[in-house]
Amino acid sequence: MVFSRGLETTYPSELIVEGADGSRILGIFLKNWYCNGGGVPSPDDEVRIINWFKKKKEETSRFATTKHLLLMNGCDHTSFDPYVLNGIKVSNQELKSKGNTIIIHSNLPRYISLVSQEIGKQIYQNQNQNQIQGNKDNQSPPIFDDYQILSNESPLQVKKGEMRYSIQKLSHILSTKITQKQKFWKSSTLLEKWVEPLFSLRFLLSQQEKENINLRFNLESMRASLISSWDLLVQSHAHDSVGGCSVTSVHQVPFFFFLFFFFFFFYFFFFFFCLTTILKIKDVDNRLDQCLQLSQQLGDENLMKLAKEINIFTPLEEQKEDFFATISVLFFNPLSFEREEISIFFVDLSPTLLEDLRVECYDQLQGEKVFCEILRDEGVIWDYYLPSYGFRKPYNTRYFYFYFYFPLKSK
Repeated sequence: MVFSRGLETTYPSELIVEGADGSRILGIFLKNWYCNGGGVPSPDDEVRIINWFKKKKEETSRFATTKHLLLMNGCDHTSFDPYVLNGIKVSNQELKSKGNTIIIHSNLPRYISLVSQEIGKQIYQNQNQNQIQGNKDNQSPPIFDDYQILSNESPLQVKKGEMRYSIQKLSHILSTKITQKQKFWKSSTLLEKWVEPLFSLRFLLSQQEKENINLRFNLESMRASLISSWDLLVQSHAHDSVGGCSVTSVHQVPFFFFLFFFFFFFYFFFFFFCLTTILKIKDVDNRLDQCLQLSQQLGDENLMKLAKEINIFTPLEEQKEDFFATISVLFFNPLSFEREEISIFFVDLSPTLLEDLRVECYDQLQGEKVFCEILRDEGVIWDYYLPSYGFRKPYNTRYFYFYFYFPLKSK
């Protein structure tokens, strides 16, 4: 992971970033910013070019843990640098004659690979220090994998938790377009904590019915919708969008544009298509609304399908003096830890039920009775359902709202 914001200045350029689940990745902290190699002097003054590279070497070597130093040329709001190749050529002639330093026109994958191997060599030397000192003809250390480089034996510092230290550098955006930030958080949470896990569970259950063509088609269609929902969310990741620091036209598309395009649609079809595409790219609100609606629909569909696959039973038994209507409620905990919640849900029952309705709730896994009460009775309500074919079918029902205290496991 290559990043430039969020960490205290006490961290070096190379470190280990550890997630909440304990997983680790190699982090490259751009302490001198992501354009520290921009602005190479013109070839007219070779002395200035050499001094410029020497200064960059001193600035980056202060924070580096390996001999490989990273200079990032170019920036997101400047033109390309025409003097890079000439500057590298001139500086290498001077640096090679006075030391073992060399400047390479490289790329990030190669740089990360070299840094990883250098860290691996440090681990190897620490583990085999006595053997290396006693054997002058020792062979070069083996190629190290990520597991060894990111282990507890690594000399790199470990960063745990969120990186929010330098967020004040992006001032005046934390409360800007707050409704978009709320939509963004809600959409990303739905996809990460609900839709993705539920879809994975459905996929695992579908492996038992590989010959079911309809099921495979349904899963492929849902997978395409899931990718589309992620695309809508990622398109709103740009800092000018999620930061809310741009002009209003970036975040909302004025309605009169669509009226204008509608009236001239038949005459300027190509013009209409191009401009509406450009406007759609800028419409952050529209993308987030689509992502939120699509994520909710995918989550509901997966929950309904999974509920039908679960074998639900009840400890209640029918008695002569009472009548028990058995209703099963499935709860899904998307978090990675246990929690206890007061849940509120409603059920539609027969409109002929008496006022003195008695409710008992049981935990199916533990077989224990849990606290449950009727919150309110909505009375008889007209509703309808949509059959596979034909028009909607109306019926009368009676809505009851219940709430109860229930511990939710993390499994």
